[in-house]
Amino acid sequence: MTARLGLGLAALGRPGYVTLNHASDLGGHYDPQIMELHAHDVLSAAFEAGMRYIDAARSYGRAEDFVASWLRKRAIEPGEISVASKWGYTYTAGWSPSATQHEVKDVDTTQLDGAFAHRVFDDSLLADLPIGVGPCGERGEFHTFVSDSPGYDGPVENMVGETVLRDERFAYGDLIPTTRPQPPAGPP
Repeated sequence: MTARLGLGLAALGRPGYVTLNHASDLGGHYDPQIMELHAHDVLSAAFEAGMRYIDAARSYGRAEDFVASWLRKRAIEPGEISVASKWGYTYTAGWSPSATQHEVKDVDTTQLDGAFAHRVFDDSLLADLPIGVGPCGERGEFHTFVSDSPGYDGPVENMVGETVLRDERFAYGDLIPTTRPQPPAGPP
């Protein structure tokens, strides 16, 4: 099946979408169960409108789980819809709508200069992006790493490694962690 238009779940599967204040449009209702119901509503509206392609990824928080529960709830048969997912990126914001530090970890050099690797994702970076490069890297121009978030016990201390070109296209800004984030203490 080929779809002409699809629904991406990057902003539906997690409360904070990079640093663009996505949590504010949720009205503070970013409990996972509430967000799952909201994602189901959006998925249902898209399906009713004829959309049959969904984009998800592990790095989209709980997007894959939300899609799976929606498919079960709606009893959608295999082949009725296409779901694409990605691997290789880890969701690191700890379900926090206000992760405080993002760093560009890889750059597609066919779309953006490799010098952007290791840049801190801030207003300066946004101002320096060339015309046509999305501020969230939504066309795969770049991906970020969250090194500090209220969901962490403290920042992920890291040393900047070398920038390496892989597959003759992707400039990876290697990060060498010196500490690991700990999830917040939850109910037993």
